[in-house]
Amino acid sequence: MKIKIFKKFLLLVAGVLFFFSCEIGNNPNKDIPDPDSNFNVYVYGNYNDGTNWFAYYWGDGYRYLLPVRMASGSSVHRVASADGNRYAAGEFWTKDADDEACYWINEKDPFVIGPGCALDISVTDDAVYVLGHDYDYSGHSEEGIRLNYNYWYWTSGMTKLYLKKPNNNPVFFIYPQSIEVNNGDVYIAGYYYDSTDPAKVTTACYWNTNGQCTDLGGPACAYDLVFQNGDMYVAGGYVEGINYYLGNDTAWMSCLWEKPNADKR
Repeated sequence: MKIKIFKKFLLLVAGVLFFFSCEIGNNPNKDIPDPDSNFNVYVYGNYNDGTNWFAYYWGDGYRYLLPVRMASGSSVHRVASADGNRYAAGEFWTKDADDEACYWINEKDPFVIGPGCALDISVTDDAVYVLGHDYDYSGHSEEGIRLNYNYWYWTSGMTKLYLKKPNNNPVFFIYPQSIEVNNGDVYIAGYYYDSTDPAKVTTACYWNTNGQCTDLGGPACAYDLVFQNGDMYVAGGYVEGINYYLGNDTAWMSCLWEKPNADKR
């Protein structure tokens, strides 16, 4: 397993989907191809109609409403594009019902997965894969702070497959971030920490099709992954030294795991 460390940490303040092909590293002799200018940019978020918040995304100079009948609000958390179609993962809610995880295709009525929230979406070979979580309100403190959710991925023709905690230990809180599919196998990047640890030190990881967790090391977080020529690359943030425990954000560095092969837990 290789880890490439960069000196600046990239903080995403808005969800922007774009397509590009490049390699970045600390090897000065490696050729870096010119960026591909042939891509579409979509920015997703919410829009207030004066009363409620509803899911929208912006692209091609237009603002697209993601419709939900009889809903009192909705939200979109990720947008993907495949074969000229646009896919958006999110949730909607009504005054009399809990949130429903769903996804939209080209601004048509949503496909409802079930209770919960859809966080990310991947489309391959006409199949849709969605990463999400259930809303477990018993997992909140009295102050309403989120303590833990049950995370899953879903695709058509199957029920939700819940992601396993490392060693199936309930004290670990997991935070999956993104989903990718390669040759029919599912991979999910994220991180976890021990809830009994006062420092809440995070460990980067990824999950496979069976929901099994593989460690990438820590203190670190994994936020996204991609496959190129059959090899997996995981992007995230990494830190070394005691500055992490002092809350010093400047200690964080961007990193890329190449072809990770760590211990499964």
